[in-house]
Amino acid sequence: MERVEIHRVKTGIQGLDNLIQGGIPKGNVILLTGPAGSGKTIFALQFIVKGAELYGERRLC
Repeated sequence: MERVEIHRVKTGIQGLDNLIQGGIPKGNVILLTGPAGSGKTIFALQFIVKGAELYGERRLC
């Protein structure tokens, strides 16, 4: 059986990439859900900032 490699986008969030097998699968849409105060906005901002700082990302799409 042929092994398919999944390209992943690192989040830059400490520990999270290890938990999700190296990052978010490239090209996937991620929906952040949870009650007020659960960290959705902080997660999204951290992802954007770390993408720019660590990986040279200049835009989201």
